[in-house]
Amino acid sequence: LEPGTRAAVNLSGVHTGELSRGMVLAPAGAITPAPALDVRLRATTILAHPLADGAGVTFLSATSESEARVRLLDATELRRGEKAWAQIVLDSPVAVLRGDHCIIRTPNETIAGGVIVAINPSRHRRSHAPTLAALARQLEGSPAERLVDLLLAGPQLEASAATLLSLEPLAASEAVAEALTSGTVTRINDRLFATASLDSATARTLSAVSDFLAANLLRAVAPREHVRSAVRLDAAAFEGVVVHSVAMGRLADHGAGLAPPGYEARITPAQQVTIDRYLSALRSGGYSPPTANPPEPGLLAYLAERGLVVDAGAGVVFEATVHAEMVAAVRDHVTIHGSVSLAEARDLFATSRKYAQAFLEHLDATHVTRRGGDVRTLR
Repeated sequence: LEPGTRAAVNLSGVHTGELSRGMVLAPAGAITPAPALDVRLRATTILAHPLADGAGVTFLSATSESEARVRLLDATELRRGEKAWAQIVLDSPVAVLRGDHCIIRTPNETIAGGVIVAINPSRHRRSHAPTLAALARQLEGSPAERLVDLLLAGPQLEASAATLLSLEPLAASEAVAEALTSGTVTRINDRLFATASLDSATARTLSAVSDFLAANLLRAVAPREHVRSAVRLDAAAFEGVVVHSVAMGRLADHGAGLAPPGYEARITPAQQVTIDRYLSALRSGGYSPPTANPPEPGLLAYLAERGLVVDAGAGVVFEATVHAEMVAAVRDHVTIHGSVSLAEARDLFATSRKYAQAFLEHLDATHVTRRGGDVRTLR
């Protein structure tokens, strides 16, 4: 519009939001409210009092304004005419984009101006050379280079690349394509990973799996959640690492557990004798298997992982084929009679209450049946 003229504005599809003390008009989803910013500051040449690290200031950018605190990243104070990297922590979120200019001031003077380099960054270490180098690339690097640095903090949905880079969708897509072609970024499903971070996370994951299996020789797999906790990744990032490791032939995914491809637990001859005797005793016991003198926990977990036994809890373990017969019998009974009670299950298998109760509670836990009062029905 020319100065002094008026026009009707169609706000359909446009988001209006008041953040801090400025009114912002933007396409929906184009701007994320920012409570923290990374900026490159230059102090004014007439600054009377140096800006100390941690000082309180007023932050201004276009119509946005908020009280804030300044964390200097490469200096203890900012003097007249000097430059510094800083992280601005705002009392109220503002609506700004990377590349916007800003001013910080006190009630008495304008302190510095600068360029916004990153929106909502993580807290940085002070005087940390890699961090300062990454900030310099964010200021001066290409969009593809900036994307890599941003992804080093963690994988992101590819659909969020435009917001992450503060670019138009087409320019963001070009940056993603350039980074993928150069190999500095890797796409896994709908997420983008910095290849260096992905390689590091993959190595840690493989090591965690190996360490667990070395410490638990009878286990065929390392529990998925144990590995994720060991490598300290969130669920989405961990799943991406697992997909990548499987695709590279470094891991085999067994659902609840992970292991190197073709890995087999190591059984000694003496342990095999114990296994054979135990399975024979369970088969002979049928619906009332012996509960005395079970094998040591690691060996029992080995048998359960391989599907040779079913541990129903409370010390009751069924041989797998016997357990399958019992499940089929309960299904048939419920199909005919509508439900099964504890007493009916006890009579059905000519066993004691202890075995029938452990069996039925295991069916509830594995979602075969649902308990309602004193009876069970099929899920």
